Amino acid sequence: MRQFRLLLIRFLYFAKIDIVFEKIGSLMKSVALYRLNKKLPCKLTFIDEGGGSFVVAGDLSKFSIGEGSYIKSGTYIECSGGVTIGRYCHLSRGVTIFSTTHEYDNRPKIPYDEIKTERPVVIKDFVWVGSHAIILGSITIGEGAIIGAGALVFKDVPDYSVVMGNPCRVVGHRDIEHFNRLKEEGRFF
Repeated sequence: MRQFRLLLIRFLYFAKIDIVFEKIGSLMKSVALYRLNKKLPCKLTFIDEGGGSFVVAGDLSKFSIGEGSYIKSGTYIECSGGVTIGRYCHLSRGVTIFSTTHEYDNRPKIPYDEIKTERPVVIKDFVWVGSHAIILGSITIGEGAIIGAGALVFKDVPDYSVVMGNPCRVVGHRDIEHFNRLKEEGRFF
């Protein structure tokens, strides 16, 4: 049995089956993006970095993303409560955004009931969200903010702030004068 397995592995290696499946997977992501963009009121850009796909779930009419913004592999956006992403925002791999929640205080069932509460998320222009950050609802992330990798964002983030941690806290600020000069010159990535 072991020799058969090794023979099969060698055959699949020389036939480059893994590469074929990788190409098919990439094609399927493109089809999913095309299908999603047909449903969205805006154009979503996806960058396949690090493998994996993406999910934008919920009420798609409450989702918008600005020009020059993109999401990467492993991103999950639940948009039933409303998610607005500004221009030139970069959402790194594995970012999660929730715009609804369940209430638990004085509800008729435990741990919670079936009623969802909408909690909109607004991400202003030129925001960079690091890998595996989690953004919870009822918050605004200010213009030019940087969200560190793995941060848990559950309250508003001021313009130009750099936040990190769980829970996130402000650890620095962008050079506002430099930021505004680049913005005026139209130097966006």
